[in-house]
Amino acid sequence: MAAGAAITRNLAPHEIGTFAHIECVAETVDKIVRSTGIAAKEDVHFVQIKYPLLTKNRVTAATVNGGEKPGHDGGAKTSHSDLRADVGRGRALWRVRAP
Repeated sequence: MAAGAAITRNLAPHEIGTFAHIECVAETVDKIVRSTGIAAKEDVHFVQIKYPLLTKNRVTAATVNGGEKPGHDGGAKTSHSDLRADVGRGRALWRVRAP
């Protein structure tokens, strides 16, 4: 059994729920897998990710900094962040291909 932990860089509000978010998660998961000495990514069976929530202040900041306003309600905003974290995890483990 192997275990690892890492923290991604801080995402700017306009990056949450975007391809940059996916790549950030993928890079971090890949780094953790390599640091634990797991040779085959197929041997990874669990990855837990805490993803950023798109609060009202973050949505406002994203819009002010030139980003698009993500989501329309709390559930949609959370879904954007959660989905991007899941896709990033899948990319790191070769289970999801790059667009």
